[in-house]
Amino acid sequence: MPLSTFPNTLHLDTDDFSFDPKSGRFRVAAGAGKGSFISRAAVLNQTRLYLDRQKVELGALGDRLSTRSITLSEFQREAGNNLRRIHIASAVLGKGGRDKMTQSDWDKVQETIKRQLYKGRGEDGKPFGIKHLAAEWKAGKVSPAQLKARLGLYAQSGVISYSTAELNEAKKRGVKRGKRVLAIGGDHCSECITYAARGVVNLSDIIPIGVACSCRGNCLCVIEFENIA
Repeated sequence: MPLSTFPNTLHLDTDDFSFDPKSGRFRVAAGAGKGSFISRAAVLNQTRLYLDRQKVELGALGDRLSTRSITLSEFQREAGNNLRRIHIASAVLGKGGRDKMTQSDWDKVQETIKRQLYKGRGEDGKPFGIKHLAAEWKAGKVSPAQLKARLGLYAQSGVISYSTAELNEAKKRGVKRGKRVLAIGGDHCSECITYAARGVVNLSDIIPIGVACSCRGNCLCVIEFENIA
């Protein structure tokens, strides 16, 4: 899927969301609540629900590989397509609609996709892309359970694209400061706790959710901006 073809109206669990450029917020695009604002928390929640569904789909793909229902090359191709959808959808949601995406935004999404496919390295310096996961599977170094767990992390990585795009759009709109907030029930790593403890800081000093942290976005953290409702 070419990056620029993702639609501006996003079909999620409930009503369609469309971005209102005047307010900088999402509105319900259809149904009884048409025109009403959607809170940022609700949009983020829907994003996470979307990523949960993608986690299930990737897990099913792993099961098909484990049972030899698909070949390794088919697995890589389908997993890659799934990751592209995840990061494009997440970035568009974070940015506030396809029409808000700049070439720089698309470039960032493309770079994130490349990391998830074959360029990325973890905190330990080891590569973690789909390409490397497939190679480890072929070499018998990954069990079916490990395969499924690692695929789940790829789905969760969509939080990175959402948060990065959200931060970039806030900066574009003139927001100067914000803070990391730990969510109740999140799996907070030490890095996320450190980021949250800084309190309100300049936007340029905020680390996107899922970046440079051990939990990879499982913290369920949110970023609160000073002058965004």
